[in-house]
Amino acid sequence: MVQTYKVIKAFGCARVNDIFEHDSEFDVYVMSDEVNDEAFDSIRSMCITAELAKDYANNGFLEEASVVEIESVDNAEAEKYKKVIDTLTKEITKLENKYKQRNEAVIKKYEAGKMPTCQKVEHDTVHFNLTKLLNRFKDILNGNE
Repeated sequence: MVQTYKVIKAFGCARVNDIFEHDSEFDVYVMSDEVNDEAFDSIRSMCITAELAKDYANNGFLEEASVVEIESVDNAEAEKYKKVIDTLTKEITKLENKYKQRNEAVIKKYEAGKMPTCQKVEHDTVHFNLTKLLNRFKDILNGNE
């Protein structure tokens, strides 16, 4: 029996590279991921039957992963990338707040008649594009590619 599966195509709340480990007591595969950060806390977990795991593997969502492959990940390297991702997540949150405040200030200024329409339209376009970019970055960081 396969002891571990690696996600190669996202499904449900499972993301690419998540690992499902076999629980022999219940004959199921379990995946769990927890992120505790200053910006947010997140817990994802999923449990699938052995039969469903085989079906997912046959349909290209999972692949058999060896324990050696999983344990060979360099913890220092993984920690380095985790810090980069955490820093990027914090920076994105900071920029979102900054853009929101700036947008509110522009709206007030425009409504008070202290800004021409062309300048407001330009601001709206830039604001929309920057927000769209930040949302795309968040999707990538969260594995929602």
